Formats: sequence, C-alpha cells, structure tokens
Amino acid sequence: MKFLRRETFILAASVIYIAVIIALPFAALRVPYLWAGFCLLTLEEVLRLAASDMGTAYKLGLIVPMLLFPMHGGIVRLFLMQGAAKRRLDRRMRDIFMEPHILPENTWQLTAPAAFLVSKGFGLYSPESVRYYPFGQDMFADMLESIKSARSRICLEFFIVAGGREPDVLTAALAERAAAGVEVLFIIDGAGSAFTKPEGFVENMTRLGIRVREFSPLKVSGMSAVNVRDHRKILTVDSRIAFCGGINIADEYMNVIERFGVWKDGGMSVTGDGAQAFERMFLQMWDFCGGKADKMPAPVLSLTGTVQPFADVPLTGCRVSLSLFLSIIYGAERYVYIMTPYLVCDDEIFGALCCAAERGVDVRLILPGIPDKKYVNIITKGNYSRLISSGVGIYEYAPGFVHSKVLVCDGSAAVTGSVNLDYRSFSEHFECGCVIYD
Repeated sequence: MKFLRRETFILAASVIYIAVIIALPFAALRVPYLWAGFCLLTLEEVLRLAASDMGTAYKLGLIVPMLLFPMHGGIVRLFLMQGAAKRRLDRRMRDIFMEPHILPENTWQLTAPAAFLVSKGFGLYSPESVRYYPFGQDMFADMLESIKSARSRICLEFFIVAGGREPDVLTAALAERAAAGVEVLFIIDGAGSAFTKPEGFVENMTRLGIRVREFSPLKVSGMSAVNVRDHRKILTVDSRIAFCGGINIADEYMNVIERFGVWKDGGMSVTGDGAQAFERMFLQMWDFCGGKADKMPAPVLSLTGTVQPFADVPLTGCRVSLSLFLSIIYGAERYVYIMTPYLVCDDEIFGALCCAAERGVDVRLILPGIPDKKYVNIITKGNYSRLISSGVGIYEYAPGFVHSKVLVCDGSAAVTGSVNLDYRSFSEHFECGCVIYD
C-alpha cells in the first residue's frame, strides 16, 4: 500500500528531524554560550549568502527571516537548506561535470549565445535532422519507435516516473530490448519520483534487465541537499538519436488522462551529430549516481553547426541556462517569444524582458491558463503588472496547462529543453536543452 512505502516513513522521520532542529536552539536559552553560538552560526551563514552569486531577491528572501530568528536561522540553513552539504556536493560535481577544455581563438565569429556555450565546453553540431514536437504525445510516439529499433544502448533520464498506460507501454518496450541484449540504463530523480513511481519499481526494472539509478534518493541524512534535483529529461538510442524536452513518464504529459485541462508540452529530437552530446550528459550523471559508464563519447568542441546541446549543473557560479537566456534576450532585435509553466525569476530576467520590450522588441509570454501549482501561479501573476507596463505581451493558454519550455528569437535562435523560467531551474537543478540556430 502506498502509505506504507519506504518514502512515507522517510517523510515522517524527516518531519521529526526538522522539528528537533528547530526546537534545539530553545534548549540553549538557559546556556548563554550556546545561545551566542547559534547566533554566530546565523551570522556566518548570512555572510556566506551575501557573498554568494545568488540573485538579490532570493538572497533577501533567505537573509531576512534568518536575521529575524537569529537562534534558528543558521542551524536551519546549515542542515536543511544546502549549507555545508551543498559545498561538499559542489566538490563532487566539479570532479565529474566540469571538464577542462581549451577555448578556440576564433569564437568571435559566433553569435553571443553560441560563443558563451562554447566557452562552457558545449560545441555546435550539424545533425541529419531536427524535429520539434508541439505536444507530448507526439514526442512520446517517436520515442517509443526509436526504442523499439535500438541495437546497442538506450539511456533514459527523467525527473518523474509514474504508473499508467503509457509508462507500461514504455516498460514493455524497454524490457523487450533488454531481453534482446540491448543495454538499458535508466536514471530517475529520487524526490521527483518518490511518491509517483510504481511500488517495487527498481526491483521490477532490475528483474527485466534494466539497470536503474536514483539521483539523490530521499533519506533523513540527506535533507540538507534535498533542493538539488535532477530535472532533466533525456532519451538517447544507440548514440544516433536523442530526445529532450518537458515531458516526464506519466500519462498526463501525453494527455491520456486530464489533470489541468489540455497538457501543452513538447520537446525536440536530434539525429546524427549532436545525439552523442546528450548521451555524454547522461553518462556523466550515471557516473555521478554510482553507475559505471562504458564507452563514454569523447567531448567535441566544434564551432560549426546549427544545433548546440547544453547542460546546466547546480554549481556555485555556474548558471549556464540563466546566462544563455539573458544573452539571447539582450541580443534580440525584432521579437522574443517564450513559453514557460512558471515565471518566478530574479530581477535579471525581468529586467532583460522589460528592457527588450521598452526598446521596441516584440516580447510575448505564453503561460498556463490552468495552473498545476496555485501558489506558484499567484507569484507568477504578481509579476504581470511590471511586465505589462513595459510593453510585454502576456497570454494564457486557455485550454489548460503549459509545461513546454520554449524560447524563440528573431527567427535565428530557438531553445527548448527542461529549463523553466524560475529560480530552481536556474540555480538548484540539473537541467538540459538545445539551441537551434538558423
């Protein structure tokens, strides 16, 4: 039964854990030295936050309550909100994800977004074909066909995996290929899928010959890094085709069931050159999750091509997706069109959108008509007046929920992938996407 599953007990234990941490400083009220120690811890964490590269709005959102409750602020930040544990995680991530590369001298020939991604180690490719999928069911159908044709290796990485009709079809296709000798590797997020994955999911997949890894599974001792999640959506088949976008493995993403009206999702596929870049992203995460990646594709830092896959890692000072979006928006001359499920950003994005609109660029945003998270939608709508006053056009998708993540600019660059226009995607999640030029 669902309420008896392991994650339920972990959640209950975590609530107790949090309650103990919050209650602990009260015990120090009778011991002045302990009381002073908790206050000094808060001051230290406040100074660390102030010196970090987080957005100003997010910093203030943390620093103000920490200073209002000085006995609790430091210990809560340290143990529950990625203090020391996040710094240890940073070191691990740098060892695996931050590969050294030599920046070519002639990057000045590239557009600003392309040159920026090259500086981060992401090359350009000339694929055989690129396809955009306007709805999740279209993308899922092609994903299944590619899986059924696999001959050597299938790699899947998704934030949410649930039970249902389409997930069962996917499992059957993967099991058939695994039985035929194809290597099938599957990464799921330990928090995103904690209460949605079918009972005994990992054991069942293993029995079918599918190797599964969970990114940062829920556990009481890992509460301090619980905000760092693997939000990416990747499927690669035989190093020849790759899919990325917004859909997870659940029926609502393919409009099999209705949760928030019509679910507007999608993504893209790349065949030929470029597919290996996505496979490399996956295999790095596979290593990070404790797997052993054989036949890792070599990194290629090409300066010619029309597609540029990229990945974002929640490392301090990284923020690839945010910088990419800012580069495109500030360089816009005619129009910028964006679809996103959430609009909870720092002043950097809002400033760029307003600046573009005020200098005559046609800026339009498509957001959900039916939200999936009402409290996030309240924050999103609270940002409308500022944008509209600068001339930004805001449209709500009347049939339902927009989960698609798309940016199109001037007919010369488009981005799609897993990145939302919110702080979590820009700073706390592993993300991926692809820029298409021309």
